[in-house]
Amino acid sequence: MKIGQKGIDLIAEFEGRRNQLYYCPGGYPTIGIGHKLRNEEIKSGFIQIGAESVYYKNGLTDQQIEDLLRQDVKTYEDAVNSLVRVPLNQNQFDALVSFTFNLGVGNLADSTLLRVLNGSKYDSVPDQLRKWVYAGGKRLRGLVRRREAEIELWNEPMDSVSELVKESSRIEESLKDIILSKVRLIQDVATEIEDLLDQNH
Repeated sequence: MKIGQKGIDLIAEFEGRRNQLYYCPGGYPTIGIGHKLRNEEIKSGFIQIGAESVYYKNGLTDQQIEDLLRQDVKTYEDAVNSLVRVPLNQNQFDALVSFTFNLGVGNLADSTLLRVLNGSKYDSVPDQLRKWVYAGGKRLRGLVRRREAEIELWNEPMDSVSELVKESSRIEESLKDIILSKVRLIQDVATEIEDLLDQNH
């Protein structure tokens, strides 16, 4: 499964959205929705977003920020897909991806929450989520708000017809992007081969 728009919106709400480069409380250069710049990105001034190399020092558009988040969130999608062994609907999946994005794959993997869920005790998940509101031994209001938002999404019934239509459209667009990036790659390789052949002649 892949995260849906509700999950993206939830993460963005609590992580914050910044179009320009800034330094997070930990001192790391950051942009977008919690994207900490890697060393090669700092040196080059570019971020690879899908098939596009973006010069981030001029700022990112809202669409680029969302695309970058979807790219960054893949690690957490993969973790939920791998660790959870029972069926999830889209809202439940999105809530867990938000939780894992916030707290890390290791915390999900070692949690009672995961064991409860994999025991098919879906109704016990909200109470487990509410336990994850502490940092440095202190109960933080921001984490309380985030967990409650995740619980609300977890419990939200699926509007099956409209959600399926939305997800189908999103998947179709994702496939188009993948195909286009592959076509560009093939074209680039073909151009390099032609150049090499010309040089040999």
